[in-house]
Amino acid sequence: MLTDLTWLMDKLGEVPGVRHVLLLSTDGLVRSADSTLGRDEADGLAASACGLLATGGQVNTVFGVRDPVRTVAVDLDPHHLLVMGAGAGSALAVLADLSRPAADLGVVATEMGRLVERLPEQLATPSRHGSGTASA
Repeated sequence: MLTDLTWLMDKLGEVPGVRHVLLLSTDGLVRSADSTLGRDEADGLAASACGLLATGGQVNTVFGVRDPVRTVAVDLDPHHLLVMGAGAGSALAVLADLSRPAADLGVVATEMGRLVERLPEQLATPSRHGSGTASA
């Protein structure tokens, strides 16, 4: 059973400039989101973040890099979308609005990294292998 991590997403949402926070599985499913993010928005953000991670992974494939994608950033002036690996099978996506007072993208990225380093097991997405029924 997965733990409700809304409180943790809300806590990261308190960083100046952070508009929305989302924890997703790397196959694009919403795991948790801040309490201000609607379900449809969360689903859309999860799909977008998943696509960005896949694009980063494809760049790795083309250039023979074996390391996992750590962070993908999209500049949507004045907004920025940061997507960061967050434990096995998970990613953390943050939409930041740099037009807000005291907003600093470096601080946002640092706080994301701290969260991921501190709680990798809680952020990880359990494998769904073997959830079907066996045939005789």
